[in-house]
Amino acid sequence: MDLRLAALGLALVAGCATRFDWSKPGATQEAIDADLRACRLAAESIPALPRVRTAPPSGTGSSTTGSELDADTQLERAQRTEACMRSRGYELVAR
Repeated sequence: MDLRLAALGLALVAGCATRFDWSKPGATQEAIDADLRACRLAAESIPALPRVRTAPPSGTGSSTTGSELDADTQLERAQRTEACMRSRGYELVAR
């Protein structure tokens, strides 16, 4: 039983360690990096959608921090970057 549990744990750790990179047939690493920078810049240039507060302030006196840049904005930028890279013929592949 302990051996199976250890094997399961090892498989989970290995799965979490999988890395994904952009790939395009015939593209050099320099071209991939340049396209990724361009796509990230384009994604950042689009203003984030306005946020609607769904909860009152916490009352702790703290305000929104830059680290909360916010999760929705980060997700939108990542999605725009991914769409841009895919439109240029790239795909994400596990390494």
